[in-house]
Amino acid sequence: YSLTAQLAGAWSREIEDDEDEATPPPSAEDLFGPLFSAQLQRSGRVFSWEAGLEDVHPDFRARSGFIRRIGDTQVNGEVRYTFLNEAGAWLEDWGPQLELRAFYDHDDFWAGRQYEEAELEAGLDVSLRGPNGFNLGVTNGYFSFDPEDYEDYRVAGDAGTGIGPFTTPDHLANLLGVRLFGRTRPLPWLSLRGRMSYGEIPIYAEASRGVELSLGPTAEIRFPVGLLADLSYTYSRIRRGENGRFSTAQIPRAKV
Repeated sequence: YSLTAQLAGAWSREIEDDEDEATPPPSAEDLFGPLFSAQLQRSGRVFSWEAGLEDVHPDFRARSGFIRRIGDTQVNGEVRYTFLNEAGAWLEDWGPQLELRAFYDHDDFWAGRQYEEAELEAGLDVSLRGPNGFNLGVTNGYFSFDPEDYEDYRVAGDAGTGIGPFTTPDHLANLLGVRLFGRTRPLPWLSLRGRMSYGEIPIYAEASRGVELSLGPTAEIRFPVGLLADLSYTYSRIRRGENGRFSTAQIPRAKV
């Protein structure tokens, strides 16, 4: 068993500029926000589990960019069981796993209110002889849109009908998807990894339901002179539920 905990704080000064030059100098507001995280886990060859909590106060304004979700509280838990075979067998080990992740607004979490985003994943991890294997998972997600994020949105009607208010959906439930991760090393100097996912996601810009196909192959090449090259490619295509393509992204990367 192991317990890991971290407590941090961010002090910042927010300066508000006034567009009217005739007014006094800009006012400043000093802010302090704490960050707390803890993770408890049991590690074992056959059975293992872990549970974690990370809470970031809305006034935690670190500008480094390492904290991506300010004002959120994340809760996660995972359980894994592994069936072991004899050493050298073509199927070395395999086992099921179950993982739950939920995100709350910081104030809602401490007030005992419902989460804003959640995902349950049931998976199967398989390790074959050598550095080969794959992980297959099926997901079911939930997402709730914040009406304040869309308060400036308006809906343009047909010609002559004017502009009406934008209605934010209450939530999206049963966001179903499938994920596959694989790894292999066909040659001593070449390692291959890949991921594929297909499933329903929220489209934040439109507050609607979409479907995403994502692919990510990676090749790692080791040269005799001691150099290591990492070549990867990311492809993502998002489609609206019934209205065609929303976006497509293709990102090649090369690192030596």
